[in-house]
Amino acid sequence: MVSHDTISDILIRIKNGQAASLLSVTVPNSHISLAILNSLHDAGYIRGYKFLKESNEIDVLLGYSNNEPLIRDLKIISKPGHRVYWRYRRIRRASNTEKKTTFLLSTSRGVITTEKACLYKIGGLIICKIN
Repeated sequence: MVSHDTISDILIRIKNGQAASLLSVTVPNSHISLAILNSLHDAGYIRGYKFLKESNEIDVLLGYSNNEPLIRDLKIISKPGHRVYWRYRRIRRASNTEKKTTFLLSTSRGVITTEKACLYKIGGLIICKIN
């Protein structure tokens, strides 16, 4: 199946893998895949990832705590036809009101979480919301 939205494809594969209690899922290898996986790993939502030599894919090791998935809910915010941008003030307000929620953002510093966006005091494109 050909996906025209690589970001959504990666995130949906991870979400479906967690829902099916899989230990790992494969995602296509690309720069944006690596950026998203690095941010998810830094935030503690995945255990890690490894490159598959026989194909151009990455094996993502999904994270669990007491047999419960670390990603309980994942909602894609920005889509190809509807991009959502937030300024730093909006990100700070969201991080203060929604303590157990993490947003992934595409910024001038790469793909980062709301925590790092508040640290750097920058806004950007909201990719997804993770509970």
